[in-house]
Amino acid sequence: MSDLSKFLIHPSDLDGEDLFEIVLNDEQLQALAEELELPKLTQVAAKLTLRPIRGKRGVKVTGHASIDLGLICGVTLEPFDQHLDEEISVSFLPEDLMPELPEHEGDVVLDHVDGDLPELLDEHGVNLIAVIHDSVALAVPLYPRKPEASFEPVSAGPVEESPFAALKEKFGDLGEKS
Repeated sequence: MSDLSKFLIHPSDLDGEDLFEIVLNDEQLQALAEELELPKLTQVAAKLTLRPIRGKRGVKVTGHASIDLGLICGVTLEPFDQHLDEEISVSFLPEDLMPELPEHEGDVVLDHVDGDLPELLDEHGVNLIAVIHDSVALAVPLYPRKPEASFEPVSAGPVEESPFAALKEKFGDLGEKS
């Protein structure tokens, strides 16, 4: 990846809301396609707004990513192209500002947590390329389907009589009570 440092943003670097427009280059697209096992990834562009939160100790990232990719249809097994638009909204906080999560017998209980939990902000800042990678990974459908593809069950021909049908004829329905 090219000069990653320009995509690392620390909360102290922000003056109010800052807009970042990022388009992945061919090398980044190829690496991401391989990582996500995609047949083709032709374009990823993101417009992100970053603003400091919690006294310039955290960062809120909002925006959207525009993604053009090739997929394999789960019904027809044919390749097809698809355009996806993914909304992005994630907060980053340092460890000392992370919300306390209640525990029950060693398990974290998320029943009373509204929305998504913030991500951990490390000393390097927010990696915008990683934010974009995560949004692409979440946008790709698990079971891609071409728009015109439909599943038609294949008929195996006439249904053969069950081997238990002869027993039913001989003994009747034993489950019936008179």
